[in-house]
Amino acid sequence: MQTAPSKPTIGNPTIYMFGDTHGIMDIEKIFSINKSYTKDDFVIICGDFGVLWSDEVDSNEAILIKEFKKLPCTILFIDGNHENFNRLENLRTIKRFGGNVGEYIKDKAYHLKRGEIYQIAGRNVFTMGGAMSVDKDFREPNISWWEAENITPTQIKYALQNLANFKDKIDIVITHTCPNSFLPHISKHLLLEFKLLVPDDNSVWLELLAQRLALKQSGKIEWFFGHWHGDFDFCVEIQNADCENLDSRNADKTKGADNVDRANADRAKSGDNALDFSENLGLQINAHCLYDEVYCVRDEQDKVKSMFG
Repeated sequence: MQTAPSKPTIGNPTIYMFGDTHGIMDIEKIFSINKSYTKDDFVIICGDFGVLWSDEVDSNEAILIKEFKKLPCTILFIDGNHENFNRLENLRTIKRFGGNVGEYIKDKAYHLKRGEIYQIAGRNVFTMGGAMSVDKDFREPNISWWEAENITPTQIKYALQNLANFKDKIDIVITHTCPNSFLPHISKHLLLEFKLLVPDDNSVWLELLAQRLALKQSGKIEWFFGHWHGDFDFCVEIQNADCENLDSRNADKTKGADNVDRANADRAKSGDNALDFSENLGLQINAHCLYDEVYCVRDEQDKVKSMFG
């Protein structure tokens, strides 16, 4: 039986976090609770939105666009691996929520870009889409698979610069796949074991970002992701020492970003940016893998998770 979230207090916007929607395949879960949305709320899809799949708007997408416009809330999505990146890259880039977004539907739906920090419903939200398609050998380039699905060193440098220059704490991280340190927890729940058998450099990049976040701030942070087609929660603790002991694979992958790291460290020593090594007591990540469930973020005292079926 489907359970709809209770309505939030008036004037207190809710963020509704969803996993993969895959275009028309799994999009219905967003509309199933549309009576709960208000004009101040946000729906966020953690990648594999999949609505922008054809090079031109097709009949299925045209229907969805009409349905999106009927919703009172704002729709936001990061990119996963199953996206038409040609379409995403051609969206008009505008400033919204304190960062750069791709405008999909004016005043209604936006693509949250990689490495950006947004202010959404009173929270500081860091986003990094991207993942590897384990089935890419069976897909056709620029038809059903795009090389741009993978996170690049340039995007990591941009993300690190944004994190270093940001003066406040990050409240929420949204990615499509997850850092390497999450994988042991996922293996306890996952039915799609084959995804774990294929090394994904995107998880290495995300591990670097998690470790840099642990250098920047302590306390708790909420991390939402999709990709794994499962619904479960777990906690990961990253201590200050962990950030100084990257494994050899991370070290190899991060050579492209080492100039940014050195610059950040130099500025941190002089007190010129938000990185603070002296007071860091470790970062607790409350991780949420989403697929068939919606996670409703309202405030620190009111986080409600509701299942669809």
